[in-house]
Amino acid sequence: FTIKASRETFSTADRAHLLNDANTLAAAGQLSYAVALDLSTYLGTEQDYVPWSVGTASLSTLRNRVYYTDLYSNFTTYARKLLTPIVESVTFTVGTDHLENRLRIKVLSSACSLGHESSLQQAVTLFNQWLASPETRPSPDIRDVVYYYGLQQVNTEAAWDQVWKLYLDETDAQEKLKLMNCLAAVQVPWLLQRYINWAGTSNVRRQDYFTLLGYISINPVGQSLVWDYVRQNWEQLVERFGINERTLGRLIPTITARFSTQTKLEEMQQFFTKYPEAEAGTAARQQALETVKANIKWLTVNKAQVGEWLASYVQQSTVTNRSQ
Repeated sequence: FTIKASRETFSTADRAHLLNDANTLAAAGQLSYAVALDLSTYLGTEQDYVPWSVGTASLSTLRNRVYYTDLYSNFTTYARKLLTPIVESVTFTVGTDHLENRLRIKVLSSACSLGHESSLQQAVTLFNQWLASPETRPSPDIRDVVYYYGLQQVNTEAAWDQVWKLYLDETDAQEKLKLMNCLAAVQVPWLLQRYINWAGTSNVRRQDYFTLLGYISINPVGQSLVWDYVRQNWEQLVERFGINERTLGRLIPTITARFSTQTKLEEMQQFFTKYPEAEAGTAARQQALETVKANIKWLTVNKAQVGEWLASYVQQSTVTNRSQ
């Protein structure tokens, strides 16, 4: 690919467009995934925000597609390899350049979500420093990453309880949302279940309730907990918020967005049959079903090809590393 050999001959916008077009066409079945993935490997030399904002979005989409499959291990090897140079270049040290700060957020969030070891260690260090003296918060530019992945990795009841207390005492609405999202990162099922239960109390503002459940459902450990909770408590939720509450309707597509099996699709259909009244959530239900059907179809059509490409990429990387 000439883009790899001569990145500079393409403008920043052109590189972003190429990446975006390749991903869109591959997802639509009009371009081989192998071509789109080959193109993506040039990101190992990319330094600019716009192409990386496309790159991290496509890595995130692919991550969600293969998360529960045996492709995931090779996928993270590939993604981390692309991200390592840029992560080492931007680091956690925030500068004054606005675009570089935006780039930093994108690539560090992406690296942490993909288990990039040194990024997670940095997040933990900064997280522990913050908990030791909560009045000295991390820079706003990296705060989300430090909060979320710090708690995810530390993963103790003590840390969770300390952040919960900070959340309760916080008066700034924006900061409150950051802390709320941070609390949803924990990997301990009973802590997440307790969080779901506490969310329904007066400790959480009514307008934040569905946002919070959405945050928990994005955590793979929390996804099924929220799905079960919402189905078991649907009548109470409708009673409390009303069937015409839009945010209640939108909760379903949020929780189910990453479902990709026939079993989950059937659970959704059974749930909708049991509670046919949807009112404001009618379109959202339809959208949720379409998304899951599309997820199932994507795996059927693309899993083998993407799996082969990833396996071959990882094998070549291993050979290259040995010969260096």
